[in-house]
Amino acid sequence: MPQWRLDKAAGGWLSEVTLDSSSPLVAEQLAALAAARPHLSGGRLRRDDPGWSRRVLFLKPRSYMNESGVAVGKALKHLSLKPSDCIIVHDDLEKRLGSVTVKVGGSANGHNGTRSIIGSLRTQDFVRFRVGIGRPEDKSQVAEWVLQPFDSDETRTLRETVVPLFTRCMVAALAVDPVFSDATAASAAALSRGSSRQPSPRTTPKASPPSSPTPDDVRL
Repeated sequence: MPQWRLDKAAGGWLSEVTLDSSSPLVAEQLAALAAARPHLSGGRLRRDDPGWSRRVLFLKPRSYMNESGVAVGKALKHLSLKPSDCIIVHDDLEKRLGSVTVKVGGSANGHNGTRSIIGSLRTQDFVRFRVGIGRPEDKSQVAEWVLQPFDSDETRTLRETVVPLFTRCMVAALAVDPVFSDATAASAAALSRGSSRQPSPRTTPKASPPSSPTPDDVRL
């Protein structure tokens, strides 16, 4: 489990991990990327390269989702990073539970958290990993749907499907130069080699009382 620490200057909770070629999943992805799309890496990726490593900081905003831009803006300033250095992970009602898609730039497409980030950063040019959560049949349940915790079956689907795909996308995006089109192409190539399991539809949510945001409120 990741270790989270509250950093008020960064606007939320931070966790740090290192992705390196000692991990079988990372090594597999690097090899596949180097073989399939060597031009993306400028020839720097090799199947036998044992030294590939990237430090990754994860941020869970302290604010509510609709105000995510405040935390993201503070974090980039505090860590001396640019919008092109960040990858935003958010839910997507239009995709089935467990699916992952990659997008760079463009509008918020109705996602209030993304809209807040675009407003704070004053640019749409950042990488987005969109994780499908499905949409309820009754449109009036959307607000409750996105706040409802995942049940045990949904959690298992996310762990078995999203986590490997997310790792593949992350490695692919970090393995290339920070050029948006290259990061997107690499991540898309990673998704094409992902799990063949079909994501499952979600069930109708049960009512749950609202609560203040904590580190665990952010689903991914």
